[in-house]
Amino acid sequence: MVTTSTVAARYNVGDPAYAKKLNYCLATMRKSAVNGDGCAP
Repeated sequence: MVTTSTVAARYNVGDPAYAKKLNYCLATMRKSAVNGDGCAP
């Protein structure tokens, strides 16, 4: 299963806050998609 924790465990290079940052980015992208203000056409 792909989660921010599994992505962080696989691709992180020493940043202890990497999963937290991924969670923030994912939440921001989801919010943009719901509000229709994303950057994709």
